[in-house]
Amino acid sequence: MRRNGFLTSTPRQELKGSVTVNGDPLFWGWVTFYPSNETYPVANAYIGWKGKGEFTITAVDGPCLGNYRVEVYEVATEFNDPKSGAYSMKDAKRYETTMEITESNKGDLTVNVR
Repeated sequence: MRRNGFLTSTPRQELKGSVTVNGDPLFWGWVTFYPSNETYPVANAYIGWKGKGEFTITAVDGPCLGNYRVEVYEVATEFNDPKSGAYSMKDAKRYETTMEITESNKGDLTVNVR
């Protein structure tokens, strides 16, 4: 029920932004926003290798405004030989940070992790 936003009447927001790892755009992975308010839904976005670290989450699946623990998973850093299947990293790297999603930053949010 939480995932679908049924536990709150607070509106979900479209969220646009980018993810950087050590200052470089996330090459391939995903970002997940875990709200501190336990009634708010969790939101996430897949970032493909053509995305240059950028993501959009529609309002239907987006987060509510508020404070979040943000997890970033990096699963590849290059795509040199797609036919080999060897472009994924042996183990995904996990990063974590916290941030507030506000009315003023929801259209151009940058998640920086190290």
